[in-house]
Amino acid sequence: MNVYANGCPGRIVAVEGQTLLFFSGTSYLGLADNKAFHDKIKEGLDQYGSNFAVSRSSNIRLDIYDRFERFMAKEFLFEDCMTLSSGYLAGRLLVDYYFNKGRMFYSPDVHPTLWGQGERKANGQSFESWADETVQLINTTDEAHYIIFTNSLSNLSAVIYPFDWLNRIHPDKNVTVIIDDSHGIGVVGKEHKGISELLPPLRSSRIETVVVDSIGKALGIPGGVIFGRRSLLEQLRHSPFYTGSSPIIPAYLFAFMQTGSERKKAMECLSRNITFFKAHAPSGITDLTYDYPVFLLKDDGVAEYCLDKGILLSSFPYPKPEGANLTRIVLNACHTEEDLLFLIQTLKAFYGI
Repeated sequence: MNVYANGCPGRIVAVEGQTLLFFSGTSYLGLADNKAFHDKIKEGLDQYGSNFAVSRSSNIRLDIYDRFERFMAKEFLFEDCMTLSSGYLAGRLLVDYYFNKGRMFYSPDVHPTLWGQGERKANGQSFESWADETVQLINTTDEAHYIIFTNSLSNLSAVIYPFDWLNRIHPDKNVTVIIDDSHGIGVVGKEHKGISELLPPLRSSRIETVVVDSIGKALGIPGGVIFGRRSLLEQLRHSPFYTGSSPIIPAYLFAFMQTGSERKKAMECLSRNITFFKAHAPSGITDLTYDYPVFLLKDDGVAEYCLDKGILLSSFPYPKPEGANLTRIVLNACHTEEDLLFLIQTLKAFYGI
């Protein structure tokens, strides 16, 4: 069910001559359609130009990159942060850096960006059983280093993963846990700081956590970041994936640092929308457990039905193009209560409730 839009979607999207309510995408805070954010991007364009076509290792540098990385590290509770031009590039840098540095494990549904060599598990396995298995393998084998690649949550089913199992790893084991928090950063947690809020205090000093994000989703910046300890990130900055690549367009970094109040208002709107939808959605059609703006639907046919009624849901094969459609409702901060009521009424009509 492919459709072609005539402009950037927010709460609505123009598709082939008609206007549809938009319940898809990953712009959870609606920044892709936020005028205040756009105005600051325009200010940034005036100051920094449309692109900074220079590598980060060049002898001419913009101070905004260092300022933004310090800002992000403080904002999201890490010692250091580095930026790259995409989340994909950030992920591939980590895969390349850790290749052959230890025994590698991959959680179910980990993003393909982080796939490398190692014991990648079948997607049919639950996260909990995979975590139990991984802890058992680490505790009963003798390797110099273990590297774990995992998501912070499943953007397929909107399940937020627990990480208390890390404290069951023996304290004499050297483990690096690389967590993709692309769909959690800016949305998940009481302060919306993502996985940095949700990780339990780790008992072992030999377990290191590194977080990688695409920040083009909730945070609205076409780029990627890596969070971690400063000494590690200094090593990563020598990677050719970093030194040989162009940086993020600086106008977006300028705009982001100027619009904290807009993000706060957007998150308040999104939280209200999640609460309203969970309170009024028909029971049994989706899991309403988590305070997260994505809801997996149990019937693929609902997407076509909603499209006929003027609602565009997220529905396409994922993660493999030959797989079955994954149909989801994605809320964003731009939706109104009237939008949600119309969606709920349409769902009730489809399911005969």
